[in-house]
Amino acid sequence: ARGLIPHVRKHVGEPAIEQTVYSLKEGEISELVFASDHYFFFKCEKIIEAQRFDPTTQQQAEAALRDQLQEKKLREAGTVLFKQLQEKARVVNVFNDPQLRIQMPGVAATINGQQLTMEQLGEECLARHGAEVLEGEINRVLLTQHLKEAGQTVGKEDMNEEVANAAKMYGYVKADGSADVDAWLKKVLSEDDATLELYLQDAVWPSVALKKIVNQAVEVTEDDLKKGYEANYGDQVDVLVCVLGS
Repeated sequence: ARGLIPHVRKHVGEPAIEQTVYSLKEGEISELVFASDHYFFFKCEKIIEAQRFDPTTQQQAEAALRDQLQEKKLREAGTVLFKQLQEKARVVNVFNDPQLRIQMPGVAATINGQQLTMEQLGEECLARHGAEVLEGEINRVLLTQHLKEAGQTVGKEDMNEEVANAAKMYGYVKADGSADVDAWLKKVLSEDDATLELYLQDAVWPSVALKKIVNQAVEVTEDDLKKGYEANYGDQVDVLVCVLGS
């Protein structure tokens, strides 16, 4: 927003920035400041005086602040405690160990000797992801049925092409203009700890299947090409805008 940022308050941000801006007078411009791997300089537009409270209002403000600080410290202390519990715990991941799964059927893990059953794991998975996964499976069956009726199949080359198209669409392109598939997959897989198999099956396969089904019904007209050319290579307008709530 043309360099405009929220008011700089004390004790809540980068100390080097706070020290710099609080040393400025109105209208002054700072020297360069290095913080958080970036270089900054600031112009002091206005110094806003501290709020003045009457005794009653000050007591209310202090009570609210005390509650906020206590809540913050409780969260921080809880995080530290939980990390300590994790480090001290004897956790055995049975689910991910084929040999242990044979030895301990029906057990997903043990925590300090206490068993976490596959039934408990299944119920939690259903509670967290059941609706989303079920919808995806229903959609997959629908698409599979229609692919079969249309005499179409989705192959590995189709999947690779779709991934490359997605990379280009989101700007992951090499210097020679080809799709930077590796960079795109790295970006996708970094989100929500997704796996390559999950991305291919839940995102790429349905997209390819739909394209196969509707391919014969899609036609690119001269008007489409003209509009596409104008949208990508035609005139553009550079503006400033104010957005109001009403």
